[in-house]
Amino acid sequence: MGPQRPPLPLVLLLLLLLLDTSVWAQDEVLENVNWNCPNATRFKHLRKYVYNYEAESSSGVRGTADSRSTTKINCKIELEVPQLCSFILRTSQCTLKEVYGFNPEGKALMKKTKNSEEFAAAMSRYELKLAIPEGKQAVLYPEKDEPKHILNIKRGIISALLVPPETEEAKQVLFLDTVYGNCSTQVTVTTRKGNVATEMSTERDLQQCDGFQPISTSVSPLALIKGLVRPLSTLISSSQSCQYTLDPKRKHVSEAMCKEEHLFLPFSYKNKYGIMTHVTQTLTLEDTPKINSRVFSEGTEQVGLAFESTKSTSPPKQAEAVLKTLQ
Repeated sequence: MGPQRPPLPLVLLLLLLLLDTSVWAQDEVLENVNWNCPNATRFKHLRKYVYNYEAESSSGVRGTADSRSTTKINCKIELEVPQLCSFILRTSQCTLKEVYGFNPEGKALMKKTKNSEEFAAAMSRYELKLAIPEGKQAVLYPEKDEPKHILNIKRGIISALLVPPETEEAKQVLFLDTVYGNCSTQVTVTTRKGNVATEMSTERDLQQCDGFQPISTSVSPLALIKGLVRPLSTLISSSQSCQYTLDPKRKHVSEAMCKEEHLFLPFSYKNKYGIMTHVTQTLTLEDTPKINSRVFSEGTEQVGLAFESTKSTSPPKQAEAVLKTLQ
């Protein structure tokens, strides 16, 4: 009499466990395959990256605190990677704050704006799909009804997360896709753990970017200055620097901080004093859960990463307030 066969349900259970283990192992392999997608190193297939996002824009005349105008945005950011080189950006829990005064030390005191809830609803209404074929220029697939000024904010978030590819060189100059177009970028690896970069930085002169047109990009604090009829890009100094902290094992972005400084040269002294705008974006990683969805469908709308004009024809209130201090 031969050995007894295990009951059929037990056989099925063992088979299911074997299949589940096989699928899990396959996902682990796929997650670490780069193919022709350099960004797969930073944002792995079948993962979701959850970040806390803060952005602050402050404009005014140096040395005159009362003339400063400050706006601050906070959001929860989720970046899903259902397929290699394909991403889905979701924004939620956003708040919009503005300055209402300054403490004795000159620090801005913030409060929610009247339209903060409206802003939060607009930011979370639509997800944004994007792809970076072969690690080159980003292609965005926004919803048809997504307002351009909201899309521009999401562009800024994406641009801040796009870390340059890692090489063995400590310093190199690369041309990278940004919200200001294609920009010559000084890339520096500041810290390594073994052969893996754990800290990197970038420096850009924004005036050298092929899409830097502040007069037509009213989402930027550089939109229009009353009385000026020529592009502000010929009248200002603009620079951007970013610092990235990278996970030494999984290589994803643990923290990103990008700072921009825009100086209005017609009103400056020694290229230091005058109308100054500071923009700071910070993304801090909170979680990296696995996902099961592999669904990614390209939308009918297709745009690039560079800012789009919101077709505003009136000067921003910030500019008007600052100009009053100069008259």
